[in-house]
Amino acid sequence: MNVQAHAHPASFLYRSHRSDAYPKLQGRKALGKSVVSANDVDELAHACLSSEHAALKLVQQWLVQDRDLEAIYLKALVPAAQLIGAWWTSDKVDFATATVAFCRMHRLMYELSPRFLADARVLSPAPSALLIPTPGCQHSMGVFMLSEFFRRGGWRVSSDALGSADDVVRLVQTEWFDVLGLSIASDRQLNLTEQMLTKVRLHSANPKLVIMLGGTWVQEAHPQLASLKPDLIGTDAGQSPQMALQYLRKLQSCSLSQD
Repeated sequence: MNVQAHAHPASFLYRSHRSDAYPKLQGRKALGKSVVSANDVDELAHACLSSEHAALKLVQQWLVQDRDLEAIYLKALVPAAQLIGAWWTSDKVDFATATVAFCRMHRLMYELSPRFLADARVLSPAPSALLIPTPGCQHSMGVFMLSEFFRRGGWRVSSDALGSADDVVRLVQTEWFDVLGLSIASDRQLNLTEQMLTKVRLHSANPKLVIMLGGTWVQEAHPQLASLKPDLIGTDAGQSPQMALQYLRKLQSCSLSQD
């Protein structure tokens, strides 16, 4: 049983990578109340274990209290997913129960999406991002949340599940993307991922495609990370869109200065 691959569905979003080898940027200021307590996290985790209705009702109550939705996502929902994962690894809940709770979290974000994207930034031209988990990984909650933040930041996003590494290579070969964001939860398919990224760089329609990596395994800063040669390390969903945009603009500026 691989704990990381199952217990952390929002793994792209968890902890800031501490190395100074990759660029980082602070997220924007929250518009509402951003304080989330440990009790809030516990309450949300139990609500997600209870029912979809209970989870949505709780978040709606917080919104009535002028809680910032971005803070709810990053400071309540993500830690709640971690907490449920910890309960599973300690046998407080079984795998099926935890999986249902994660699905409810995913559904909760889907229901809140119109409100979350209501103040989406407009970028012209809008940069494009392909955001996916490692091919074969079944968990998509974290990538969905990341996609929502990218869309809110003005990006055009593709996040459809791809069944194989060849599918990923084929897609970046036939469509233009500015950024490929890949969430890696464990090292189970590390060699396959390294081979895939080599092919992506070789065959991408965009020869300057930016590779952004995130996920539980990446955030733990394993030595093997260097072999994947990322341009950026995803810190959290709130920071990643602007970080990627800043990096793209730096690349464009360098290209113009060389012309």
